[in-house]
Amino acid sequence: MSDSLYTIKEAYARYSLTDEAYEKIRECLPEEKTTGRPGMDVCLFLDALIFVVREGCSWRSIPATYGKWNSIYRKFRLWESQNIFQRIYLCLMGLCAPDADGLVLIEQIYYAISIDSTSNKVHQHAAGARKDAPEAEVKQHIGISRGDPNTKVHALVNDELEMVAFEITGGQVHDSKMAISLLEAANIAFVYFNADMAYGTKNIREYIQSLDADIACPNKSNAKIIYKFDKGQYKGRNVVERYFQKLKCYRRIATRYDKLACVYRAFIYIASILIKIGNKARENTLKRMCCVNIQMST
Repeated sequence: MSDSLYTIKEAYARYSLTDEAYEKIRECLPEEKTTGRPGMDVCLFLDALIFVVREGCSWRSIPATYGKWNSIYRKFRLWESQNIFQRIYLCLMGLCAPDADGLVLIEQIYYAISIDSTSNKVHQHAAGARKDAPEAEVKQHIGISRGDPNTKVHALVNDELEMVAFEITGGQVHDSKMAISLLEAANIAFVYFNADMAYGTKNIREYIQSLDADIACPNKSNAKIIYKFDKGQYKGRNVVERYFQKLKCYRRIATRYDKLACVYRAFIYIASILIKIGNKARENTLKRMCCVNIQMST
């Protein structure tokens, strides 16, 4: 092997799935066609997506080492339209399982669930989505908050620092507006619900009470009714802040470059999958790149 080729493989090592990480998600991946034209190597395709989500680069900036950028993009959009990234993450979390007829939802029970949101800046390249595109009625969840366009990520995180569910909205949407809908969609049970005072509305408190759970949420300064809460339990809410910190290590998440909300949502799932499986790429995982013909002079 030439020194130049070795340098290229070494440079992209941190963007590759380890064999152990791939085994964790292999059963969740769609079956590849056995007829017709051979498709793109799945491992190399996933490595390309890791490169994009980590570096925050445009599709056209994907190194040729991974293949043609347009082929990678079209396969990504196909998987996104089939909710494959969501399915992989839910299977990893044990919230669903593959079945002959599709997926079977599984209710999980957690000790504590924490909720919060984070606002991510929207790049100018994210503007200009087609008016007939999906979610155009909500302007692709791009809103104006504090003078700048941004997208807000609302998330539920359990006490083991794992994201259970999330949704995106425009930055102007108040945190409390998404709490109940997130909990209804999550299909989970819990003992404690940790939230900051933005979620201390009457509707949310009554909904948590209907689930036979306790809410650890401080009172607003102008609250007419003062509710008691477990301050020790409330300290556990930091897990959601810590999860956002992990999520924003991926540049494609920290700044939104995508015109379509569904694409940005898919990238959040990809980043969450990488956080969940704890992927730490090693140099020897790039052996599959040998299938790509790279000829460089030494």
